[in-house]
Formats: sequence, C-alpha cells, structure tokens
Amino acid sequence: MRTGICLAIVYSIMCLPGIPGAGAHVWLTEQVAGNADVTYDCDLAIDSAGGLHVGLSTDYGDSDCVDYAHKGPGRDDWVIDSYDCVPIWFLGDYCAVALDSNGHFGAFYTYANDDTYVRVLKYAHFNGNEWHIEQVTPDDEFPLGSISLAYDSSDAPHVFYGEQHSSIWLRHEWFDGSTWQSEIVDSDDAEHVQALIDERDAIHLAYLRNNSHILSYGVHDGSGWQLTTVETNSSSQFQGFDIALDQDGLPHIAYRAGVWQLKHAWFDGECWHSETIHDDALGYPSMAIDEAGTIHICYSIFTEMYDRPLTYSSNDGCGWTTEEVDHAIRCWETALELDPDGQPHIIYHDQGAAATKHAWPRNAALVDGSGAKAGKAAPVRLKPAYPNPAPGCATIEFSLPVAGTTDLQLLDATGRAIASQPLGHLAPGDHAIELESLPRGVIFYRLTAGAETATRKMVVR
Repeated sequence: MRTGICLAIVYSIMCLPGIPGAGAHVWLTEQVAGNADVTYDCDLAIDSAGGLHVGLSTDYGDSDCVDYAHKGPGRDDWVIDSYDCVPIWFLGDYCAVALDSNGHFGAFYTYANDDTYVRVLKYAHFNGNEWHIEQVTPDDEFPLGSISLAYDSSDAPHVFYGEQHSSIWLRHEWFDGSTWQSEIVDSDDAEHVQALIDERDAIHLAYLRNNSHILSYGVHDGSGWQLTTVETNSSSQFQGFDIALDQDGLPHIAYRAGVWQLKHAWFDGECWHSETIHDDALGYPSMAIDEAGTIHICYSIFTEMYDRPLTYSSNDGCGWTTEEVDHAIRCWETALELDPDGQPHIIYHDQGAAATKHAWPRNAALVDGSGAKAGKAAPVRLKPAYPNPAPGCATIEFSLPVAGTTDLQLLDATGRAIASQPLGHLAPGDHAIELESLPRGVIFYRLTAGAETATRKMVVR
C-alpha cells in the first residue's frame, strides 16, 4: 500500500473568472416518512430530471422493511413502497442506493434470513415494472460495517462491504451479466466503505483499516487496485465519511476524525492534504462536488445534550461557509446529492421526531416533467482531462450544445495565460483535443464557446 500524505494546507482552487462561487441559502424542509413509523439509515439518489429517490430502513413494529421513497419533478407528495420485509430488526440496518443509466432504483442492504440473526446482503433493483431481489453473499459470510453500491457504464452493479474472517476483509462483488463475481480488495482489517465509479469506469473507494485507525483510498482503473493511506490516527478512530470526485476527476473525502472533528482530505495528483472544517461535528457526513468545483458537505453538530442541528458547509475554492439547515433536531444520518442545477438536496434522520426529512434551498431551480431545466439552455460541458495526473500529454473532451467559435486557453497556477489555441467554428456535439509537451505543475484549461466559458484543472508530472 502506497502512502502519500503531505503537510496539511488550506484547500483552495483558483477563484478564476467563470467559476461561480457558493452563496447563502434559505432552506426549506419537509417530512418524507415518519410519524408512527420509526425510520433510520437513509440514502439518496437524484435522476437527470431532478427526481428524488430515497432508500429507507423502517421499523413498522411487527416487522422491518426496506422502503423506496420517490418524488418526481413538480410533485408535492412522496410515494413510498416496501420492497422487502422481515419480522426481525436486522433488515436494512445498512442500506446503500444508486440509479442505473435509465434512472431505475437499486439498493444493497443487510438481511437476517432466519431467527439465528445471521446477516447476509441482498440486492434489489426496480426495472420500471417490477422488483428483482436476490441474495448476494452466502450464509457463511458475516458482513460488517457500512456498505456501498455503484453502477458502471454497462449498468452492472458493484457492491462493496466488510466481511468477517480472522481479520476483516474488504470485498468487492459485481454482476457480469450472468453471475456475481468477487474479489478481495484489502484483507488488513478493512471495513466501512464508500464507493463511486467515474465516467471511464474507474472505481474509487474510501474505507477504514486497522480497526478504523487508518483512513484509506483505493482506485481501480482496469489494471489492478492501487491503495493509499490518506491519514493515520493511532489515538482514536475515524468515524463516518464520504467520497466525491472534483471537476478534474481527483478524489476528496469528508470524514470525522476522533469524536468531534470534521475534516476534508483531497488528492492533488501527487499526494493527500487535509484540513479541519468544524470542531464540534457529529453523525455521518455526506459530500458532493459540483461541476464548478464547489464542495458541498452536510453533517450534524453538537450544541446541547439533545440537539444535533443539521449543518451544511460549502467551499467554492475561496474558503468555507457554514449554514444551519434545521435546528433543534437530533440528526445523525445524512445523505447529500446535487440536482441537475447543482443545488444540494439533503435527506436526514431526525431521531427526536422519529422521521426522515428532506431539505433543499429555496433558490433551487425548478425542473419540468421533460427533464429540461426551466429557463436554461444546455451548457457547454468540459470533461476532466485524461489521464489526470498527466505524463506531459493529455486528452481534453468537451460537448457543445450549439455550433460556435471556440477557443482553448491554458493558465498556470497564478492565472497567467501560458498558451492559447483557437479551435475555429465547431459543430454541436462531442469533440476531443490532444495536448502535448505540457509543462509540469498545476494547469487550468479554459474553454470558451461563444459567450460560455468552462474551466477545469489538471496536474502534469
């Protein structure tokens, strides 16, 4: 396992023109599920039209159920379906959800299949008409810790979890179209995992090792797993965490270190850096990064014995701002995702009210039933450079919604232009540019198409 830890510095991307900053929000809240039913452990996914899809584990008194709550664009009411139930409490105490390329809901969750309380893991998928549910792990495995689910570009599900042996193994299972395949990612007391798969089908993991004293990152780009230590804490354990990729395809992790500290770690292409966001954080943080590079994190904080307000922090590259979302609640579980306009939506569990809730900013754009963002044309899409970090040459891909005169500009870390390449009048659609003889260091590349500008960052070794 490679170790690549640098001295802690303050996270900062350049506040370049064309990269918008994050502003304050006025938050709205609503109840998704609750009242007589006790809900816990929740996860959230948002489709391309802005529809919300929530996975819940619900105690109905005489049985436990894993529930699917969904709300389409423009709707005021939540629809809740129970797709698996069992008369003991071990169903869905860990649950992870994701959407396939068709926007269909999938869930990966724990299940106790008899009165021996032997837990297994199950996978459920809704194909638009009916549910398909199957057991993934055999009865002689004992899954531990948090679990994660992600789909690749072929809509194959990939699931990740800790498995109890003489030590705890971090296992990866995936469906190849006919059977479930399996591999061990790390066998060094590895558990509690968050995973995502990028648009090139590279798998990125954040997970804990050595009895939760080591925070680790793993990436599989098709040539095998590369495992890296992000941070070590011998005196206390790491708590909840989440992983996201920035606009340049580089990983970021939000996590709790020790009892109270909320921290942010990021990889700059060479090594990991970290910083503290809050000194009184509780619960499990959740994180997303928008196309402008703004980081969004939600979590709860400790104020009084029975109050754990839901809190939101963001960083547009020019510093962290923190807002209270919901006060006087006992918040623990949180899940944050961004809608098609890059606005945050948070699903969270209020223990005091025994309810799962949804919070969103009042300035979030409306989405019509066709999936088009009201009043907005499709934007220029500038993709992350590949590879990143780059060995002196890289490919830059972008999409134009309409034809127009297009230019590419390269800037150094100070914002000084180092190269400019007119691309001429380009047709709408996908385009790619090969860059060679790039100077070493941090480079920003800015695409201008008509009146629109998009900027991203890459690292050249």
